[in-house]
Amino acid sequence: MQRPGRQKGSSQRGLTVGALAGRGLAWALCLAAAACADPAPPASAPLPELGPPVDAGPGAVTLTVQLIDQLGGATVNGPLRLRVLPQAGVATLIDVPPGPGGAWPEALSVTAPPGPVQLTAFVDRDADGLLDGCPFPASPDDALRADSYDNLSGVWSGVAVEGAAVQLVMERSLCGPGEPGTGLTGVVTPAEGAPILDAPVLLRLLPVGDVEAEDGASAPLGPPLVLPLFPNGITGATPFSVGALVPGRYQLVAYEDADGDGLPTPCGDGVGGGDRWLARYPEGGGAVVIAPGRRTEVSFALAQPAGCAEALTGVSMEIALAPDLAGGAAEPDGLLDGPLWLALIPSSGGSPVTRVVLAATAADLPRRVTVSGLPEGVWRVAVWIDRDGDEQYGPCGGLAGGLDAVSGRIDDLRIVDGRLVDPGALQLTLSDCDLDTAAVVGSLRVGTEPGAVGSGRPVRLDLVSPQGERLSVQLAENHQRLDGADNGTRSGPFSVSLDVPAGSYLGVAYLDSDRDGAFVSCALDPFGDRAAATAAEVPALGAVRIEPGLVFDLGEIPLVALGCAVPDTGVTAEVILSGDVAPPIGPVRLHIEEQGGFVDDVLLLAAIEVVDQPVSGARRPLAPGRYRLTVYADTNGNGRYDDCDSEGFDAIAARLDVTLGAMDPMLTPRFLLGPACGG
Repeated sequence: MQRPGRQKGSSQRGLTVGALAGRGLAWALCLAAAACADPAPPASAPLPELGPPVDAGPGAVTLTVQLIDQLGGATVNGPLRLRVLPQAGVATLIDVPPGPGGAWPEALSVTAPPGPVQLTAFVDRDADGLLDGCPFPASPDDALRADSYDNLSGVWSGVAVEGAAVQLVMERSLCGPGEPGTGLTGVVTPAEGAPILDAPVLLRLLPVGDVEAEDGASAPLGPPLVLPLFPNGITGATPFSVGALVPGRYQLVAYEDADGDGLPTPCGDGVGGGDRWLARYPEGGGAVVIAPGRRTEVSFALAQPAGCAEALTGVSMEIALAPDLAGGAAEPDGLLDGPLWLALIPSSGGSPVTRVVLAATAADLPRRVTVSGLPEGVWRVAVWIDRDGDEQYGPCGGLAGGLDAVSGRIDDLRIVDGRLVDPGALQLTLSDCDLDTAAVVGSLRVGTEPGAVGSGRPVRLDLVSPQGERLSVQLAENHQRLDGADNGTRSGPFSVSLDVPAGSYLGVAYLDSDRDGAFVSCALDPFGDRAAATAAEVPALGAVRIEPGLVFDLGEIPLVALGCAVPDTGVTAEVILSGDVAPPIGPVRLHIEEQGGFVDDVLLLAAIEVVDQPVSGARRPLAPGRYRLTVYADTNGNGRYDDCDSEGFDAIAARLDVTLGAMDPMLTPRFLLGPACGG
């Protein structure tokens, strides 16, 4: 049975970070344009007879053509052709032989009829004698590479004049819907002391908007483009010209891709990549405007990032799909749908060093990744396709309950100081787990309330079948542990496996304020749930599809506060000083911990003068919830509870667990205050 792939709900989750060095460049341009051209059919005409031009007649003139291109004399993969097309006549194709060392000649003479003529020079990558502009891909899954077609060319049109010298500039252009006259021109200059760069020099363009993101940077409008400016490196300052771009505002970075990952991943003081030379334009940040119909001038002076060690320490390896996956057999299941992540975890323990390798699918594999700046030692490496979009390594069938079915691991990788260790190719394989499991994914956005009522609560999703059957699943254990924001909201991704009959369900997501696992609005019950999202706010919740192997994307789910008043609940603590403690003691404080994380500490009694008699403190208003209450003598006077494991602990204390709710909104717990830490 062929299982369906991922389906989208009300929102389309796009690519977050990274860039494609080849596949998808044209498609990325299409996304930024108003319309896209149909794919051009590949040329299949036979190779014309090459050689000197035919006799053009007694009126023929000779022009001197200077071939100036941005490769700076470097060799390229394909012969150089020159097409001579008179206004009235038949085109002549000339095969331009390479000079010494395989470089192109700087100039050559061409015989043509007098009058208007068009000269076209191009690198005939497929050696078919035709200028084949790279076709526009039919879809984002069309893995065409911009550098595999005749995308290095130049055209001069004018009047053939005896003895004239014309300059024919050859440029590298992208496949895409942009106008040929719209693009960039400029020069890349290596740093002093590093005039020769052998690795490819790439240019990354990130389309940005006018609205600034929270960190002050311009907000991206779409995925970055990566242009192979100089695939064979550069020798000294080298000019370039790139056409067929889409007008707009871009952030630009040129870099030598020394680590071969296609991304600007510089080495530096901390964890980074293996790229030693890069430059941004403009240098001080911001964006450059690529205007329609003209070539915007830019320049890049490559420099080495600060803190880049002479000998890098880390790992450099190739990541590839296992042969049984590389053929695309898993594509119908959506198992390869998702960005590729890399996690590095020190075997000695501690927080993982995690970074995105690609913001793309596995169709971009194999590719190399380099991580430098790692401390010497033994590391564990995990690489996975994040099928459920939670940015965490959650293998399907594991205890974590994730959906990531394609992954690879290295358990003991020894990093040696001053070396980029290469453990060989890491193959991603298919996990042995139930691939028929259905799932829902998405992201949460939850507002928070101040005080005890805002203590962390589970976020749940209730699914109701057409027959009225209800299923409840947990999306987040504690909403306060999601990522925070300045406006008090919490947000984060979720993914949940489902074992329910196939069908369409009505969903409601909610903050489970009463922790009962079922949605009851606080508008109907003051002690009920205080925030929710229904199909009215998230249309995808109106028809949640559950099918074997289907990963249904609900998109972003904002939980909206229902605007209910906080129920009137609280505690009035009674304290009895044990006869094991000599009065007077004071001050006596109340330490409050709600199960979801809310903490408070208040003065309960200034002093207790007698033993074995109850003394009541003032009523303490709270909110519905489950609390651990600790009454203690603040013997060190620091205004907080120091348990028995602390230095200078509060040795006289008593503790009770209570629940405030509809059944018990007001409680009067009694605490027997005495020695609490023994010894």
